[in-house]
Amino acid sequence: MRELRFRAWNEHDKLMADPFGLRENLMWRSKHETAVTYKALMPEDIVMQFTGLKDKNGEDIYEGDIISLIGATYTYVVKFEDYKFVCDHHNKPFGRWGDIYKFKELNFEIEIIGNIYQS
Repeated sequence: MRELRFRAWNEHDKLMADPFGLRENLMWRSKHETAVTYKALMPEDIVMQFTGLKDKNGEDIYEGDIISLIGATYTYVVKFEDYKFVCDHHNKPFGRWGDIYKFKELNFEIEIIGNIYQS
């Protein structure tokens, strides 16, 4: 069973944050260089879901992440569509790769190289 976790992008403050107590009180936290900030989750914040996968460095892969396959030339954007996580080519007109879990089944090493909000 996949663990359900989320993160949020706050466009106003330009911060990516891990939701904290998302179900209980709709709060999220942002880690700055020296402090942790807690704010209320606002309707305009963009919430992204964890795919259940980690990249080669152990980082959690979320929708909105831009990923690269080690040894490949293309990059992909992770999206949640039609009840599954899919990968669209990033900055290329080639269309969709498909289900992100296929990368793992084919033993590709995935690396997060950014996300669509902070790139």
